[in-house]
Amino acid sequence: MTLAPPGAGAWSLRGLARAAAIGAVALGAGAAAGYAVSHERGPGSASSSASPPARAAAGPVELAVIAPIAPGAAIAGYTVDFVRAIGPEGQITIECSRGAARARIELARLAAGAPDPPAKAGPYAVYYGGGAPPGDGERLARAVAAVVADHLDRDVPARLGPLAAPRAR
Repeated sequence: MTLAPPGAGAWSLRGLARAAAIGAVALGAGAAAGYAVSHERGPGSASSSASPPARAAAGPVELAVIAPIAPGAAIAGYTVDFVRAIGPEGQITIECSRGAARARIELARLAAGAPDPPAKAGPYAVYYGGGAPPGDGERLARAVAAVVADHLDRDVPARLGPLAAPRAR
C-alpha cells in the first residue's frame, strides 16, 4: 500500500517502518554510548566496594628479602594471606590473619624523618596496622624483622622507600 501514486517520490508504509527501525537502533546505540562515556571510571577512581584497590602479588625480589614468609606461611601465630609487591607508596605489605583478627605488616626502608618503627633489621623498618589485637602487631613486626635480619646480605629492593610521616591536619 502506498500513500501516493508510484513515482511521486512518496514514502511507502514499508519504507517508513524501515526508516523508523533504523532511527530507533541509532538512537539506542547513541544513548548507550553516551551513558557508557559519562559513567566511565577513570584511572585510580574509587570503586563502590570498601576494599582497597588490588595490587600485584610480590615477586621474587620482594620475597627474597622476607623468605620463608609467603602466602600460607605461619608467623607469630598468624597465617600469611597475601604478600603485595612494592606499591606506589614504596613498601612491601604482608597481610595476615588469625581467625577474625587481621593484621598488616609494612616493610619499608629505614630513613631519618620517617615514623619510629616498632622493629628494625639493618636498613629495614617494620611497621604494623590493620586492626590486630593489642600486642599482636608489635609481636608480628618483631617476628618479621627477625626473618629479614637473616637476609641482610641480599640487595635492598630498588623501589623500597621509607614510610611517609603522617601529615598534620
